[in-house]
Amino acid sequence: MRSSRFSSAFLFLLIASVVFLSACGGGSTSVSTPPPIVKTTPTITWAQPAPITNPAPLTSTQLDATGSVPGSFVYTPAAGTVLPAGAQTLSVAFTPTDTTHYNSASASVTLTVNPPVAVKHAFLYSSETTQDLSGGGINGTFAGVLEVFSIDATSGALTPITGSPFTTNYSTGEDMVLSPNGDNAYILAVLYPPGTCCVGTSYILVYGLDPNSGFPTFKQAFVAGIDGGTLTMHPSGEFLYVSPNDSNYSTIGVLSIQSDGTLALADAAPFQAQDNVAVHPQGTFLYSDIDTGQVGNWGNNPCGLVNTSLLTYSVDPTTGTPAASGSPVVLQRNECPTTPTNYAIFKQMDPSGTRLYVIDGANSTIYVYSIDPSTGALAQLSGTTTTSHFDSSSAIDPLGHFLYLGAVNAFDGFALSANSSSGTLAALPGMPFPLPPSPITGSTVLTTDSTGTFLFSNENDYTSAFSCCGPDAFVQFKINSTTGAITQLPSSLPTFAGTPSKIVASPVH
Repeated sequence: MRSSRFSSAFLFLLIASVVFLSACGGGSTSVSTPPPIVKTTPTITWAQPAPITNPAPLTSTQLDATGSVPGSFVYTPAAGTVLPAGAQTLSVAFTPTDTTHYNSASASVTLTVNPPVAVKHAFLYSSETTQDLSGGGINGTFAGVLEVFSIDATSGALTPITGSPFTTNYSTGEDMVLSPNGDNAYILAVLYPPGTCCVGTSYILVYGLDPNSGFPTFKQAFVAGIDGGTLTMHPSGEFLYVSPNDSNYSTIGVLSIQSDGTLALADAAPFQAQDNVAVHPQGTFLYSDIDTGQVGNWGNNPCGLVNTSLLTYSVDPTTGTPAASGSPVVLQRNECPTTPTNYAIFKQMDPSGTRLYVIDGANSTIYVYSIDPSTGALAQLSGTTTTSHFDSSSAIDPLGHFLYLGAVNAFDGFALSANSSSGTLAALPGMPFPLPPSPITGSTVLTTDSTGTFLFSNENDYTSAFSCCGPDAFVQFKINSTTGAITQLPSSLPTFAGTPSKIVASPVH
């Protein structure tokens, strides 16, 4: 019993001593340690993208993730990639600007890529001018015609459809575009008074196109009020831009396309242009050019240096009307260093919307500009490409991999890369591809079919006194889908009916 009491007393004293020493600090010194930084993981917001149809490349429409803090995104696959059909995973790696307080993050979404729509029928449309010289010189009779050919999907052979060529009842054909679904054709044509060739009234001719036969049915002649020019279709198929062929600060009109394909005026003259215009694949921006002044005094010399301004416009998605956006990009160029003379600036848009290719036809030079996806602003890349041939036409394959140029006595071709930081383009194998021997010949129009398998062009004899009105020869090529090299095919037809001003292949149905 005594032992039990002693143990309890000892235990009580021991506990009291521990409490006392603890309260007094126990005679030791403690060190304060700062709490560790706890990083947080940012939130990535990335909505499920709408389905696309192969072979459409990836753009900022699908790759549009945002972060809860500032940082940078790297997408896999990258913009410009063409994905196979099926459910495809898009991934993004996010690196925050402040890596001290935030972790890196990642996210993914699933994109549905629909298979290509099966080709039922493919057609090639050619807007041309012919001339009856029995009246002598310019007093001969001009006629605008529309030729329509079916395209063999295997060989690329062309066969005129029943009734082709079709007379338009206008003097000349100037330019032509098709609606995105291929249901309608729009031809810019000029009607000259009898006995004249150079001053006339322009009309936009609207034709409905039968998807099975390619047959064109006339719908409307809309007065354009200018002498010649170019047409550009908005990617939505809701608006048509009309650019006059004029060097004196010309203006572009905007036409709205009605449900039946006919035209109505949307805006008579909202902005300036000189040559063709290019519209961003998303329809958000438009690019034109004007000559803004000569450099020095030309005197009696019609040639010399000029400043050409590339203009950027934002496009109202509801009305299609462009509004000036940002500062012009000035390009200095020689007006006519070569013969035959071509003052035109050809603008080609990469299908991914990341690059604008500006081809200076007179100087045979290609300038490459990157496009800011938010503002549409152009930034010229460091390099340029000189083709060494007088270039008179251009085309980009539907996937945006290859650029082809029609030139005097040759075809040029270049590989395109939206990921390259340089503006210099690599020549395709076998380029320049020579045209058949002739004093001076060249391609003035060219296009690919909607699958990028075939390249179609004319061959024009520049030495003929009336080479403007044909008949021009057909030239056809097979495109190597891997390298972009072209192989000339035996022409399925000897000549066009006249001189084409534009040839366009119908989109895949």
